[in-house]
Amino acid sequence: MIELLLLSRLQFAITVVFHFLFVPLTLGLALLVAGMETVYYKNKAETWRKMADFWGRVFKINFAIGLVSGLAMTFQFGTNLGGLCGIHGRCLWTTFSCGSIICFLP
Repeated sequence: MIELLLLSRLQFAITVVFHFLFVPLTLGLALLVAGMETVYYKNKAETWRKMADFWGRVFKINFAIGLVSGLAMTFQFGTNLGGLCGIHGRCLWTTFSCGSIICFLP
């Protein structure tokens, strides 16, 4: 039988992989969509508006996946890695706070 600890670590690994794949992709897409919108407003070419709309939808999906995986990862740190958070809490929570500020304030 598979141990509970192994399943917990596997779940955490999957969550971290999703978070670290989708968050940088979202940050890159934000710059890409902003550039496309800027070119559209300068040239008024419909191709740029259509591209910005498409990649904007992809951006929204990636943002949602990054948000959900980040929240789940924070809860998993608290419940599964309580000892680690007790020892290295200041460093971890500073990093989480910076990520939350960047995600939610703009």
